[in-house]
Amino acid sequence: MCRAGARLDVYIELDVGQNRCGVATAAEVVELARVIVAAALYVHGAACLRGQRAAPARRTERRAAIEAAARKANEARTALRAADLPCEIITGGGTGTFIYEAASQVYGEVQPGSYMLMDTDYARNEHDASAPKFDHALFVLASVMSMRGDRATLDAGLKAFSTDSGCRHPRHGLAGVERLR
Repeated sequence: MCRAGARLDVYIELDVGQNRCGVATAAEVVELARVIVAAALYVHGAACLRGQRAAPARRTERRAAIEAAARKANEARTALRAADLPCEIITGGGTGTFIYEAASQVYGEVQPGSYMLMDTDYARNEHDASAPKFDHALFVLASVMSMRGDRATLDAGLKAFSTDSGCRHPRHGLAGVERLR
């Protein structure tokens, strides 16, 4: 419960292509905003996240996806303001597309998170020359504990390696990796 005079900011999630959660249309954003305001909360803006679909491999597909998402987010912001409801900020975006969200002039905040470490999904994407190129920044240091034929046993187990995006691709080089003897 908020004490008198306190403001609790709320973001309305708008589905801009992930097809997982959030309302689907600008009209639904306005309808939900009215419910939020009636509950004495403050509609700070809209969260427009593409998540897993944020970074198609081809740069033209990424740009087109974000242009469509930005149009939808802008429609929601326009509808809120037309209904005399607040919308201070549109938030969303991601590592593979942040350059497009920023250029759209719709997003007041972008949320690139993976850029700090760069997972293999982003390294596999076609690079856009207008965007910074990030390299993998985190490597796992492991030692070979034993060898048997062509198999090595390391001192780092399954939980030391993330496999949800697959293994590093050989074309990305071995920066930061040394062979110890």
